[in-house]
Amino acid sequence: MNIDARGVVEKSLIDAGCATIAAPNDLRQAFVNLAQNMSTDAALVDTFHAFRTALQQTESLPKCPSLLSGLAVLSLFPEMEAIHAHSGVPKDITRATQADLLIWMEHEKKRTGQWGLKKVDWLRHHLVGRLYRIGRLQYMVQPWYHADVGNICRGDLVIDVHIPEDGKLDRDDVRSSFDQARVFYQNHFPELSCRAFVCESWLLDPLLQTILPETTNIVAFQKCWRLFPSEEDEEEANIRVFGMHPVDVDTAPQDSLLQRSILKSIRAGKPVRCGIGLISI
Repeated sequence: MNIDARGVVEKSLIDAGCATIAAPNDLRQAFVNLAQNMSTDAALVDTFHAFRTALQQTESLPKCPSLLSGLAVLSLFPEMEAIHAHSGVPKDITRATQADLLIWMEHEKKRTGQWGLKKVDWLRHHLVGRLYRIGRLQYMVQPWYHADVGNICRGDLVIDVHIPEDGKLDRDDVRSSFDQARVFYQNHFPELSCRAFVCESWLLDPLLQTILPETTNIVAFQKCWRLFPSEEDEEEANIRVFGMHPVDVDTAPQDSLLQRSILKSIRAGKPVRCGIGLISI
């Protein structure tokens, strides 16, 4: 049993989930302490289970304390593993996909100083078997919801590519991920006829090719794609690179070449926005 008769998450489930995502001990202990609090707080148990149930459905998520949200996601790892096993998904891909929980909890810890989880809607895709991390990148099949781009029309099935923020975009790792993803979808979801890999990201704004050296991983990543303009503004780039939007040019960090280059471009009236990339399959 992973949840006891009182509705409290058992320590064995917490330990197993934290081991899977290589959680630091203070996060594991925070989850353990929270579960102990649940054992004497019926209202906390009710909040947890209402949120946990909603996570597995399509309804709006009820309000839930940030750390409790993370525990709810962790508690659904066994159900997620069963979904993956049913489709024959290799265990290393399952574990890599689950590790996104730690990435977003670290993101919240950096932002607030406390362990928690705000990006809960995003992690729903992982829990129900829609999104998979394969090597360096994440993939999710969905209809193309933008205007027609290249040979892709609105409504066509595409493999949407996402870029976890836990490492460099090494060009060999990226190529390997694309190669593995092609084989993965052919082997495990052959009924899905997808026309292309697509990606919408600030990392695909062609402006970056004019302000960064050609040898950088970002420029190499852009050259994997046919690039098209996006309607999205500069907010994503500003938050990802500087942790703020709008950017205060006087106080924004300038610790990396990327930050210095984008800041110089912002001062020149050219912020980095989003771009769309397409790779035909």
